[in-house]
Formats: sequence, structure tokens, C-alpha cells
Amino acid sequence: MEVEAELSIVATEDRTVHPDLERFLAKRMGATTVEAKSSHVAMLSQPQLVLDVIRKAAKAAHGARQQRKVPLVSPARARRLNPLAR
Repeated sequence: MEVEAELSIVATEDRTVHPDLERFLAKRMGATTVEAKSSHVAMLSQPQLVLDVIRKAAKAAHGARQQRKVPLVSPARARRLNPLAR
């Protein structure tokens, strides 16, 4: 069993990666999306929002891990998420 605390920030004013593509990718990985009225670098224009999302994901992952005693990401899932890391 895996712990999944997947959240994705969609930068609604992004002109580098289209927000619809960001939403599509988040949906495909089963993530909950948080929208930020921001350009491509939300961590600079909306640092508090980004920090809140990171803390929320960390808290959810930590709590679930404590209850289930499982790793945050299984080796198989890590390979699926990043096929270049083989």
C-alpha cells in the first residue's frame, strides 16, 4: 500500500505551460489541484500559498505513514513517476 499526498498547483496566468495542460496532468496523476493567480513561478509570486500546499501534503503523507507504517513512495511508483531515474 502506498501513501499518496498528491497536490498540484496550477498557475492560472502561466504562459510557459498552459494552465489547461497543468490541469490535465494533475488529473491524470490523480492530484488535487490548487489554483494560483500566478505566472510560471508561483513560488515567487505566491510563496505563502506554495508553502501551505507543501505543508498540507507533508502533513497528509506523514499522518498516513504513521497510521500505515509504509514508505512515502514505493520503489515501483518512483520508477513510474520518473522513468529516467533507472
